Amino acid sequence: MRAMTLNIPELRKLLAEATPRPWEVATYTDSDYSIEICHGLSIAPNGIKTAEWICEVGDGTGCISEVVEANVNLILATINALPDLLDEIERLRMALVSIRDGTYSTAHSERGAARVALAGQKKPDAKPNG
Repeated sequence: MRAMTLNIPELRKLLAEATPRPWEVATYTDSDYSIEICHGLSIAPNGIKTAEWICEVGDGTGCISEVVEANVNLILATINALPDLLDEIERLRMALVSIRDGTYSTAHSERGAARVALAGQKKPDAKPNG
């Protein structure tokens, strides 16, 4: 298996140059053969829907298949989550470096462990009145 190389600065640059998020399905169309992805969907007072068109996803069959819907869902979930995923990767990489260097604060891991323990505890049964 090939090792994955992840160029976070390049991905952040691409995100900055691309259409802003969130991306969504362009519900203003009634196409039977593709799904359009857009940004900034809005409805004018006269009922006309507008948006910044990004792309159209279809498979050339003349109908919207389950695969097309799955592709659109993947594109939207990925692009909308990417900034948070990059932040998390950077946070974890910094934690790994500090663990290797011996500078990792156990306070962080102890607080995390305490939160996990508290989340797993059952609430005490309510005491009867009286």
